[in-house]
Amino acid sequence: MNNEKIKAPDFAVLIGPLDSLYYLDCQSALVDKNLSATDCYCLMTSGVPVWMDALFVIRDAMVRPFGLKPIGRFIPKPFPPSPLSPGQALDFFTVRRVEADCLVLTFEDSHLAVMICLQLQPQETGQTFFLTASVQVYNLLGKVYMAPVAVAHPTVVRWMCRKLERQHGAAKP
Repeated sequence: MNNEKIKAPDFAVLIGPLDSLYYLDCQSALVDKNLSATDCYCLMTSGVPVWMDALFVIRDAMVRPFGLKPIGRFIPKPFPPSPLSPGQALDFFTVRRVEADCLVLTFEDSHLAVMICLQLQPQETGQTFFLTASVQVYNLLGKVYMAPVAVAHPTVVRWMCRKLERQHGAAKP
């Protein structure tokens, strides 16, 4: 299993040039060859534990007085998922690009811009799933907001990648 923090792959789609990013993280998992990037997102975000929902509730309560957009929570999705189109909402994100091997999502407000890029790369057995998160901040509030997020986000995404790999991982050679 390769789900440790890694450098973003060269093919990752980022919110801006590398030197303009305030935050960058990439996690990976080895998954079944029949999954699409959208499948991976839906499987990762369905059936999240209570502690993750609680983190979103706490986040929304803490940022509301500062004018940041509430994000709510991940909504359970059918599997296989319905087709997506650019511009469509998906949970608290906006779909920017959708292909079998790539799903790009954004979340923006006046303090920061977030891009989540989910990509698949074929392997001999299965495929490597990459989730790259990149963030640009626009002001001090964005930086303050990112302080705890930069600590929690990799841990949460790592947990989600492990779950995906446990439930839908590729057969080991």
